[in-house]
Amino acid sequence: MDNSKLYDEDVLFLELKDLASEEFRAWYIKCFYNIGRQKTLELASQAMTDGKDKKKLFSFLLKKEMAHVKA
Repeated sequence: MDNSKLYDEDVLFLELKDLASEEFRAWYIKCFYNIGRQKTLELASQAMTDGKDKKKLFSFLLKKEMAHVKA
Protein backbone atom coordinates (compact mmCIF):
# COMPACT_ATOMS: atom_id res chain seq x y z
CA MET A 1 0.00 0.00 0.00
CA ASP A 2 1.46 3.35 -0.94
CA ASN A 3 1.35 6.41 1.32
CA SER A 4 -1.06 8.35 -0.88
CA LYS A 5 -3.68 5.59 -0.59
CA LEU A 6 -3.28 5.48 3.17
CA TYR A 7 -3.60 9.26 3.27
CA ASP A 8 -6.82 9.17 1.20
CA GLU A 9 -8.40 6.66 3.59
CA ASP A 10 -7.36 8.72 6.63
CA VAL A 11 -8.97 11.80 5.10
CA LEU A 12 -12.14 9.81 4.42
CA PHE A 13 -12.16 8.65 8.05
CA LEU A 14 -11.97 12.26 9.21
CA GLU A 15 -14.78 13.25 6.84
CA LEU A 16 -16.97 10.53 8.35
CA LYS A 17 -16.04 11.15 11.98
CA ASP A 18 -19.72 11.37 12.96
CA LEU A 19 -20.25 7.80 11.76
CA ALA A 20 -16.90 6.15 12.50
CA SER A 21 -15.58 5.47 15.98
CA GLU A 22 -11.96 6.40 16.69
CA GLU A 23 -11.70 3.24 18.79
CA PHE A 24 -12.05 1.10 15.64
CA ARG A 25 -10.17 3.39 13.26
CA ALA A 26 -7.98 0.60 11.84
CA TRP A 27 -11.04 -1.48 10.92
CA TYR A 28 -12.74 1.48 9.24
CA ILE A 29 -9.59 2.33 7.29
CA LYS A 30 -9.39 -1.30 6.12
CA CYS A 31 -13.02 -1.19 4.98
CA PHE A 32 -12.57 2.13 3.19
CA TYR A 33 -9.49 0.80 1.42
CA ASN A 34 -11.21 -2.39 0.30
CA ILE A 35 -14.54 -1.01 -0.85
CA GLY A 36 -13.37 2.34 -2.17
CA ARG A 37 -14.28 5.95 -1.56
CA GLN A 38 -17.42 6.11 -3.70
CA LYS A 39 -19.07 3.03 -2.17
CA THR A 40 -18.09 4.16 1.33
CA LEU A 41 -19.74 7.53 0.74
CA GLU A 42 -22.86 5.82 -0.62
CA LEU A 43 -23.10 3.68 2.53
CA ALA A 44 -22.51 6.72 4.74
CA SER A 45 -25.29 8.59 2.95
CA GLN A 46 -27.62 5.64 3.40
CA ALA A 47 -26.80 5.44 7.11
CA MET A 48 -27.38 9.17 7.58
CA THR A 49 -30.71 8.99 5.78
CA ASP A 50 -32.14 5.69 7.04
CA GLY A 51 -30.57 5.11 10.43
CA LYS A 52 -32.03 5.72 13.85
CA ASP A 53 -28.58 4.82 15.18
CA LYS A 54 -26.47 6.09 12.30
CA LYS A 55 -23.14 4.71 13.59
CA LYS A 56 -24.52 1.20 14.04
CA LEU A 57 -26.17 1.20 10.63
CA PHE A 58 -22.99 2.46 8.98
CA SER A 59 -20.95 -0.31 10.63
CA PHE A 60 -23.54 -2.91 9.64
CA LEU A 61 -23.52 -1.72 6.02
CA LEU A 62 -19.71 -1.78 5.93
CA LYS A 63 -19.61 -5.34 7.33
CA LYS A 64 -22.16 -6.44 4.77
CA GLU A 65 -20.20 -4.85 1.92
CA MET A 66 -16.91 -6.33 3.16
CA ALA A 67 -18.48 -9.79 3.04
CA HIS A 68 -19.19 -9.24 -0.66
CA VAL A 69 -15.68 -7.96 -1.33
CA LYS A 70 -14.06 -11.03 0.25
CA ALA A 71 -16.34 -13.48 -1.55
